[in-house]
Amino acid sequence: MQYPDCLITCLLYEHNEAAAQIGSGHSGAALYGLPSTAEPQSLLHGPQLKSYLYFQRAQKFAARMVNPCQLILIRHGETDWNRERRLQGQTKPGPPLNELGWKQATVLSKVLQQRYSQVAAVYSSDLLRAVQTAEVLAGPYNLQVRQYPELRERHISVLQGLTYVEAPSQQPEAWAVLQRSSSSCCIPGGGESLDDLRDRMVAALVQIAAQHAGQRVLVISHGGALHATHRAARGYQAKGKVLNCSISVLLVEPSRQLQWHMQVKCMGQANAHPQLAAGLQQCAWTTAKNQQQQQQQ
Repeated sequence: MQYPDCLITCLLYEHNEAAAQIGSGHSGAALYGLPSTAEPQSLLHGPQLKSYLYFQRAQKFAARMVNPCQLILIRHGETDWNRERRLQGQTKPGPPLNELGWKQATVLSKVLQQRYSQVAAVYSSDLLRAVQTAEVLAGPYNLQVRQYPELRERHISVLQGLTYVEAPSQQPEAWAVLQRSSSSCCIPGGGESLDDLRDRMVAALVQIAAQHAGQRVLVISHGGALHATHRAARGYQAKGKVLNCSISVLLVEPSRQLQWHMQVKCMGQANAHPQLAAGLQQCAWTTAKNQQQQQQQ
């Protein structure tokens, strides 16, 4: 697809010390916007048609933006499937948070309250692990969680529910696509490509931001989905992972040309919030100790 000018610039990213470093100050830019009218809607199908409709709706909201919106992007807490290296994708409702995941969300909630006295709204993917994390974070602000299906993880079709050991043998074709560096390849069986995921996430975030101009909003999503957002902001593939309960700060604002752009800054793990890092480390230590005691009994 070709896109008219709509700038997304990478300016701010931060995460806890437990997270792998995605960047250390590097920045990039990418052009983004509605699919070109050279590709009429009648010629689009499947994920491309969905992307077109996402952007068409988001652009209507973005056209009314006057003031920027700050989005605090957060990945959900840990689940047992994370620990088992089991592919979660869009399995519904999906696995719940495990003991460590609940503790991660609680520690993160305290950090957010110290850092942000006001939050206008809390949006979440409608998958269980994200909703549970969002409810912990929304409670102190006396806000209801707004579930947003467009914030879901990448749809990986027949791979969902399989472990990293099972997937190569049980679904070799789909696994091979998942491992490819190409961003345009869709997972066989109705899954998304990385480009599909990026388009969906960018459109969803712009639509949310346009409804909260001049405000700060919490958005709880998933590792792959947030990684795709960073790729859109940089204009190139980011390395590393967005780990559980890590934080990204995204600024969405209208441009002088009445278009919109997003800004994210890469700060690296040296700038992690010390209390959050210490709290997550304590959570991990406590959980490991409890598991060891249970095994001894």
